[in-house]
This record gives sequence, C-alpha cells and structure tokens, in this order.
Amino acid sequence: MQSNLVYMENFSAVKTIFLSLVFSATLYPAGAQVQQLGLANSNFMGTHSLYTNPAAIADSRQSFYLNLFAAGAGGTNNYFRYESAVSLFKLLKDDLPFEDEYIKENLNGKPKLLSTGAELRGPAFMIRLSPKHSFGFTTRLRGGVQLNNLSENIARLYKVQGGTAEERLNELTENNSLHLNANVLSEIGLSYARVVFDQEKHFLKAGFTVKK
Repeated sequence: MQSNLVYMENFSAVKTIFLSLVFSATLYPAGAQVQQLGLANSNFMGTHSLYTNPAAIADSRQSFYLNLFAAGAGGTNNYFRYESAVSLFKLLKDDLPFEDEYIKENLNGKPKLLSTGAELRGPAFMIRLSPKHSFGFTTRLRGGVQLNNLSENIARLYKVQGGTAEERLNELTENNSLHLNANVLSEIGLSYARVVFDQEKHFLKAGFTVKK
C-alpha cells in the first residue's frame, strides 16, 4: 500500500495530545492502568478492593463504607518517551515552553502501540454484616482507546521531535497501517465475602461478585 503523507505545519494541538499521553504513561505503568492499585490493596478502602478481589472485604476494618465517586485514567505506549531536566509537573504547572527535543522516539522498525483508558467508580457502598462476612454494591463506567500495529510511517505523522514539515510534504511511503479499538462499558455489581477459617497462621477468605 502506498500513499502520499502530508505533514502538518501546525503542531500545537498534536503537542498537547502527545504531552498528555506521555504524562499519563509516566504516571501510570502499563500493568496498573486505571485499576487504582494503591487503593485496591488497602485494608481500609472498602468498595475499591472489590474491583480486583471481592474476598478482600470479608474481614473489613470498617462497618460501613460509602464511595460517592472516584475517577482514574492512564496510558502507555512503546513509541516515544519524555526526557528532559524539567519535570512534566513543573512544565505544566509553570506553563513553560515545550521543546521538540523533550520527546525521544523509539525507531526500531517495529509496529507501535498507544493505549489509554479511564474509569468512573460510584456510587458504591459496603456493609460489614459481622466480623467475618460483608456485602457490597458497586457501579462503574469504563472506557479505553488503543492504537496497535501502528507502522512507524503513520506514527511519525504525529511526532513531536525531529524533522520539519517541508521534509515530509508529498513523501511517498509504504507499509502504512494501523488498528484502532475503542470500548465503553458500564457495570453494576453485587458482592459477598466471608472468612472461611482463621487459625492464626492459616487464614482463608472467599468472595464473589455478580455483575450486570
């Protein structure tokens, strides 16, 4: 497949999008995107534990937990990275000029991946029925967008660093491909968990969630 790639001369909007993706990818590693693992692994975060392991609330430290709403977002990619003596936080906070050389491309001839997602949790609540069993109700809205099998030719149309617009005007290239996936889903969940046995060194609890 061949096509003429026309390079855009105005990069302001593209820089904003790419900086946002780099910023989110820096804050959220690929394995922790949107899952809010810092909350989920705590014994004091009630309904947030249900999204990763419903058994977690069996011996909850709280008799009642209410979450009106919580939100999270994340992103990752294997195409570019942010590299500068100025932190991203300071760059955004002080409204400093964004320089092209802050973005480093990974040009290895392989297809690229860019993925981002977000979720909105709540309202949700959890009730401890006794020291050994609990009940929970959760709601959640999730969405994600992924660009995969993205050829470097296409990826570099949106690059922030390297080259000028004139260099790519009317340039004939091959192997131009990409796959775009987008998903949005909502869910309502009912959870129950209890301690199966507690013998000091040996402790077992179980739980389940029914979702619609």
